[in-house]
Amino acid sequence: MAGKRVTVAGHRDFTVSRPAVPVHAIDRPGVSERLTESVDRFPVTVLLAPAGFGKTAALSAWASQSGRHVSWLSLTPEDGHAEHLRRRLRSVMDAISDPHLQRSGPAEPNGTPITETPVLIIDDIQLADGTGSRKILGALLDRPDPSVRILLAGRFEPKLGLSRLRVSGDLGEISAEELPFTVEEVQQAALVLGRALDLPSARQLIDHTGGWPVAVRLALMSDVADRLGSAGPGPGDHLPQFVDYLVENLLDQLPATLAAFLPRACVCDRITGPLADQLSGGTQGAQLLEEAVDRGIPLERRTLAGGDTVYIWHPVMAQAGRALLMRRDPALIRELHLTAARHLAAAEPYEAAQHAFQARDNNFAAEIIRAQWLALVLRGDSETVEELCGRLASPWSEDPEILTVLAACRRNAGAAGVAAQLGRRAVAGAQNLDPARRRSFDVTYQLAQLFLADEEAALISACDATRGLLDRPAGLEGSARAAAILLLGWSKMRLRQSQEAVDLLSEAVLRCRAEGLDELADRAQASLTFSHAFDGDFTAALAGIGAARSGAGDRTWRRADGAVEAFTEGWVNFWSGNSDLAVTGLREAVAYGGALTSFEPLARVWQVHAALARGIPSEIAQAEEVLGSVPEETIQGLPWRTYKLIAKAGLSVYRGELDTAVGLLDDAVAIDAFIPAVRVLAAELYWLCGLPAQTLAQAQQALKAPGYLRASGLVLSALCARADLDDAMAGSLVEEALKLGLTLRITRPFKLKDQAMAALLTEHATRGTRFEDFLAEQVAWHVSNGSGDGHQLLSGREHEILGYLATRMSADEICRALFISRNTLKTHLKSIYRKLGVNNRRDAGRLAQTTR
Repeated sequence: MAGKRVTVAGHRDFTVSRPAVPVHAIDRPGVSERLTESVDRFPVTVLLAPAGFGKTAALSAWASQSGRHVSWLSLTPEDGHAEHLRRRLRSVMDAISDPHLQRSGPAEPNGTPITETPVLIIDDIQLADGTGSRKILGALLDRPDPSVRILLAGRFEPKLGLSRLRVSGDLGEISAEELPFTVEEVQQAALVLGRALDLPSARQLIDHTGGWPVAVRLALMSDVADRLGSAGPGPGDHLPQFVDYLVENLLDQLPATLAAFLPRACVCDRITGPLADQLSGGTQGAQLLEEAVDRGIPLERRTLAGGDTVYIWHPVMAQAGRALLMRRDPALIRELHLTAARHLAAAEPYEAAQHAFQARDNNFAAEIIRAQWLALVLRGDSETVEELCGRLASPWSEDPEILTVLAACRRNAGAAGVAAQLGRRAVAGAQNLDPARRRSFDVTYQLAQLFLADEEAALISACDATRGLLDRPAGLEGSARAAAILLLGWSKMRLRQSQEAVDLLSEAVLRCRAEGLDELADRAQASLTFSHAFDGDFTAALAGIGAARSGAGDRTWRRADGAVEAFTEGWVNFWSGNSDLAVTGLREAVAYGGALTSFEPLARVWQVHAALARGIPSEIAQAEEVLGSVPEETIQGLPWRTYKLIAKAGLSVYRGELDTAVGLLDDAVAIDAFIPAVRVLAAELYWLCGLPAQTLAQAQQALKAPGYLRASGLVLSALCARADLDDAMAGSLVEEALKLGLTLRITRPFKLKDQAMAALLTEHATRGTRFEDFLAEQVAWHVSNGSGDGHQLLSGREHEILGYLATRMSADEICRALFISRNTLKTHLKSIYRKLGVNNRRDAGRLAQTTR
C-alpha cells in the first residue's frame, strides 16, 4: 500500500517494523478478538480485504495490545523480485529468533505479559506477484514452523497455494465482511475527528457507506456528515475527497487499460463480462473485471445458480467512479447509462429503466415499461413497476399503455377505485393513438384485465380474450408470450378450472425457462404444484413440492403468491385426512404472509377447517382469530365472502349454534359459482345441523368434482340414502367411495364425527365389501374416536382390532392385515371382551356401532 515504506534516521527500513497506530485509529475490540481467536487456533491466518478497510491499522493496534512477540514485514513493489523478498524475509525471521530485535516497533502497554509464541505479520502480500516471490512465500507456508504463528494480510492472495492448509485445517481466514465499522465504531470515529454523531446519524452513514472504514472517515471529513442530522445523505451524494483517494490509491497505480476501464464499469452496480464489453467498447471486459477482483479493488465476484458470473461493486466505489466520470465527461456517462439500459432491457428491465432515467431518456424508459411490465409484475414487482411509471415525465406519464400498467399495479395493491379510474383514463386516451400504438395498447389492456377483473364472469371473459390473443397468428412471441401463458394459467387456477390450469402452467414452466425467465418458471412450477393438488393428483403435487421449495427461496414473486408449497401441503393433507400435518402446512403459509391475492388468506380460511377437524379448543380459537383479516369481497375471481361464511358456519356448529350455522350456510351456497370444496363442506355441516335435504343438494354437486371431493359427495349421499331407509343405494354409494378412497389414499371422506357415519360404515362392513382392510381402518378410527361404554379403556391397538371385528374378515385375515400372530390376536380379544363386558366377537362388533 502506498505510503507505508518510509526511511527514517539511521537508514532503518520501517517496512520491517510494526507501523505506528494512526492517530485517528479507534479501538476495535471485535476485530482484535477475531484476530486473537484465529492466531491462537491456526498456524497460519490470512486477512484479505480491499483497500480502505483498515487492515494495517487494525493489525498494528492488535499487535500493540496482544502481549505477543510480533515481527512485521510490509511488502513493497520491489518484493515482486524474488531475491529482494528473500533477503528481507531472512532479516525478519532473524528478528523473531533474536529477543533483542523483537521489539523494533512501538512498545506494548506497560504490564502487558509477553506470550511465548511469536507472530510474524506479512502485510500487503498482493505485492508478491512475481513467480519467484510466490514460491518463497509458498515454501514458508507449506510447512509452517510450529513455534511461529504467521499472519498474512493484503488486498488479495497472489496464488500462494493455501489450499493445502485449508484442507488440513491449518488456515484461519478473515474476510472483508468482518471488517466494516459497527454503529458504535462510527460514533467513535466521529469523536476522534471532533464530531458528535447520534445513533440515527451513525446508522445512516453505515447505510450510505456500507461501513467501509475509509469511506466512513472521508464522509466524516466532508460535508456529507453535516447533512446526517436531517434527511441523511441521498443516493446522489458522493464523497468529493474519495474521488481523489480513488485516483491516488487505485487508478494511478493500475495499468492504463484497467484504469480507463474501471470508471466506465462503475456505471452499473452489478456488471457482467458482456455488459462490461458494451460499456468499454472492447472485448476484454470479463478479463478486466477478474483483474480488478484479483488486485483487491472493491468488487465482489458471485457465481449464479446457472454458472454465470456477476460482479458487484462496493456501493461507495461505484458511486465514486460515477462521480469521477461525471466530473470528466457528463455526456459520456449519460451515453454509458443508455448503453447499459439497452443491454439490460430484456433480462433486467428494472435496472434498464433506471439507467434510461439516468440517461434522461424518458422515451426509452417508457418503451422498457411497456415491453416488460408483465414479466416484472408476475415476478412480484408491482411496486417497482408503479415506481417506474411514477418517474416518467409528461407526456409519457399520460400514455394510455402506461396508465393501464399503473392500473394493474394499483389493483394488485388493493386500490380498486384508483385502478378503475386509471383504466377509464387509459381507454379515453387510446382513442387518439395511431394504429400501431393502438394495437400495442389493446394487447396491454387485454392482459391487464386478468388483474383488473374481479367477478367470475368478467374474469372468464378476460381469460377467453387472452386465449384468443395467444392463438392469433401474429400474437405474442418470446418472453411476452411465456409471461402471458403463465398469467392465463394463474387466472384459470383462481377460477378453479384446474385441468386447464395444469396444461397452461406446464407450458409456462417450459417456455419461461427457455426464455431465461427463471423466476417466472419457478412461480409457474409452484402454481402448477397446487393446480395438481386441486385437480386431485396428489402424487404429482407432493412430488412437485420439493422442486417448488428449492426454486422458491426468497424470490420476489412470493410477495404476490406467498408460500404456495406450504399451502399445497396443507391442502393435500387436509383432504387426505391428516389434519395434524394440514395444520402445520397451513400455519407455515399464514406465517409467511403475502399480498392480498396470495395463498396466505386462503391458508387462514383452511386453517379453521383443519383446526375444527383436530378439535383442540386452543387451536380453534387461534384459527378463528386469524380469520378476521380475510377480505369480504371477491378479488380477482376469489370469492372470499363465501370462503369466510363456510368457515364461520363450521365454528358455529362446533359451538352448538346450529341456527346461526344454517343461516351462514344458506348465504354461502346461494351463489352461481361452482366451488366444489365449499359444496363438500356445506354438505357436511348441513348434515351435522340435521338437514338431510340440504345435505343431499350440496353432495350431489360435489359428485362433479375431482375424485378426492367426489368421494365425500358419495359418502354424504349415502348418509342421506340411509336416512331414507334405502340401504341398497347407501351400500352402493359407500362401496364406490371406498374404491376412490383406497385408490387416492384418502380417509377424510369417512371421518365425519357423527354416529350415523360410524353406523353406516359398520353396517357396510357386516354386509361385506371388496375393500375390507381399508373399511376396517375407517371403522377403527370411529371406534377410537367414539364414546361408547368401555371404549375409553381400550388401547390404540385394541381400538384398531375392534374396527376389524365389525367386518366379515376371518381371524386369519385380520392377523395378516395387522401383521400379528393368532396368539397375539387371541390375547387382544380377551382384553377387548373384558373391557367392553361382552363374551364374543358379534357383541363386540355391535358395540363398535356405539361410536358417534
